[in-house]
Amino acid sequence: MSKYRLTGRARQAAGIILIAIMLWVIIYAPTPLVIYEPGLTVDTKQLVQLSGQRDSPEDEEEGAFLLTTIKLTDAKYWQVIQAAWKQDFAVYSKESVMKGQSEQEYLKIMKLDMTASQNFAMEAAYRYAGISYATYTELMVGNIYGESKDIQIGDRIIEAEGKTVNDMVQFTSAVADKKEGDTVALILQRGDQKISAAVPYHLLAGNLTVALVAPVPDGISLGELNFVKPQEPVNGIEIKAGDIGGPSAGLMFALQSINLLTGQDLTEGLRIAGTGTLDSLGNVGAIGGITFKVAAADKAGAQLFLAPEANFAEASAKAKELQSEMKVIPVTSLDTAVSAIHDAAVRINK
Repeated sequence: MSKYRLTGRARQAAGIILIAIMLWVIIYAPTPLVIYEPGLTVDTKQLVQLSGQRDSPEDEEEGAFLLTTIKLTDAKYWQVIQAAWKQDFAVYSKESVMKGQSEQEYLKIMKLDMTASQNFAMEAAYRYAGISYATYTELMVGNIYGESKDIQIGDRIIEAEGKTVNDMVQFTSAVADKKEGDTVALILQRGDQKISAAVPYHLLAGNLTVALVAPVPDGISLGELNFVKPQEPVNGIEIKAGDIGGPSAGLMFALQSINLLTGQDLTEGLRIAGTGTLDSLGNVGAIGGITFKVAAADKAGAQLFLAPEANFAEASAKAKELQSEMKVIPVTSLDTAVSAIHDAAVRINK
């Protein structure tokens, strides 16, 4: 009897250990997957301010411009299982999202995209408001393909071979006599630090022959980042996006900037969510993951949702699926967005 009792206890212990292992795997084990779901919806008044204004301004707007986001997190196996029935919860491979980059590198790229988005938004707003401004460029490390220990994504290149560089023309001139097998002496700005780096020429050479909008196939991808400065400091705009990254907040940043620059209330009393990239001329571009943003906006009680025209069908279908009372409006530019808001306000306030 003792033999059988010991065997039974052993089996029971093994079963408990197996269950514990399975639970650990389901709840805690890392996976090669990520989860997309609706993220925060943020009033742009909290993010966009006139220069020197450290506290939130008095709320003179009856409505609000709402920036919409997507939440991206590492997936656990229990979340993957949950995604089979949970609405607005999607699973993707890390490789398909991050394209081989580490999480840290991916976040740095998203920060660079956000910085570019902010400056395009400010320039478009200055153009719309008729405010004089100037632009200047900085040369940034936009991506790294392969190993490079001395240089990081987001570094600003301020010197190459002892020459000051702010754009690709200056950089190309500085390294004109370099060839395969040479190294390039760089001075980098990384936060508050200046760092010296010696980088093999072949890792930088692709930038000299490939358009900046195309990826450098092997090496370090450089890109010009444009910054905007108004002629009158009183018209300076500060955008503090915190941990929000990516290029898709441009439209909403620009609309809030126009409110501050002109003293108007473009919201016309409405809660207006939206998304879309924006170039310096005010043209609105398509974004990814718009259904998650529509869901976030609906949950936040938005009355209108401004969608890039290329995303309109998908956004409108999502609003119908949610049985939302929110009106989805297609926009192609900053001008059409302002006109669409006015037209919607007239209809709603009748």
